[in-house]
Amino acid sequence: MASVKRLVTDALRQLLRTSRNVVCVAVLAGLAGCGLPPPEATLLDPAVFKPSGQKQERGLVWMFPGLVGVPWELGPAYRGLRDAGLTKQVQFYQWEIMAPDFFAHLTRYEANCAEAREVADRIAEYARRYPGRPIDLVGYSAGGFMALLVAEALPPDVRLNNVVLAQPAVSPSYDLTAALRPIDGKLVNFYSPHDWALSGVFCWLFGTMDRRYVATAGMRGFALEAMALDEEQTAKIEQVPWSPVMAEYGHPGNHAAILQYRWNKYFVSPYVVDAEDLRIDPPLAGAATGE
Repeated sequence: MASVKRLVTDALRQLLRTSRNVVCVAVLAGLAGCGLPPPEATLLDPAVFKPSGQKQERGLVWMFPGLVGVPWELGPAYRGLRDAGLTKQVQFYQWEIMAPDFFAHLTRYEANCAEAREVADRIAEYARRYPGRPIDLVGYSAGGFMALLVAEALPPDVRLNNVVLAQPAVSPSYDLTAALRPIDGKLVNFYSPHDWALSGVFCWLFGTMDRRYVATAGMRGFALEAMALDEEQTAKIEQVPWSPVMAEYGHPGNHAAILQYRWNKYFVSPYVVDAEDLRIDPPLAGAATGE
């Protein structure tokens, strides 16, 4: 069994290193119910790239896209948060290597750590310019791991409000101790057992962002019992499994759904939008916990 898996893995890795890598991943993405979203004009809005001083003073949200990392990937998610009442400054992480060489994002562990430190430095600069303002991180798929690395790299005097992970491409046993240190609110993990193709088979074959060959915490949730966490640390972690109510808001359980407008508006927004600004219908206020 091990030799068969090794042969299959080596063959598929070679395919992904060729110019046909996009086609190969597109087939697997199709099985997962995914597809590349069309270009998203929202992120070209000057209000996003050059936020007003008022937005800067309201707080900061960093958003981290998935493995493909195309510029428009986070457009629908951003609009969902904006329309739910987000008035803070928003920054979008840009992978150093663009598609079609996105497979490198999965394997360049040390480079990813270095990029995370650079983002952490920028966040620290913001925190010192606007002391006390809330800072949140939202990471999708591979971007979920980048959000964890950034949290780990922050200096001791910089605090985070919430860190939201949407089906992160990280192993279930990844030690969250360092990432929890700067968090005053919650480390939220949205995961879906139905995300078997990309969070399951793909990472079993090619590895997670932390270089483990297992189904991810984005599919199975974090294995908290395997971590040496104290009671205070455990209380900061909120694991939110996929539930049928999510399907009503654009998330049928697959991988691409984490980027959809309505799911972000009703499920992610309560963690990054100030309660007094939240503009989702009152009957749906419990949607973030699947109630």
